[in-house]
Amino acid sequence: MTLQIYHKKAFDAATKLWEWVNFNNPRSFVMITDHLKCGKDWSLEPCVVSNARHDEKKLVVTLNARKTWKHANTWSTPAHKST
Repeated sequence: MTLQIYHKKAFDAATKLWEWVNFNNPRSFVMITDHLKCGKDWSLEPCVVSNARHDEKKLVVTLNARKTWKHANTWSTPAHKST
């Protein structure tokens, strides 16, 4: 999955937020895509992201992601944990 980011501040924020996924092999996060070009007509598509590459010159982020509902429906983090 490739994301073209048009503003340097937004690119820097994305880099800061997603860089941690590269530090350890089992780290991943779920990104929900809903853009017309990302899946079926405006349907929500969960993607498990396991790596992020940042091209600062082009302001492009390339995410190693696979579409799946398997992990997305059981995902839990301390900030979003169900009680």
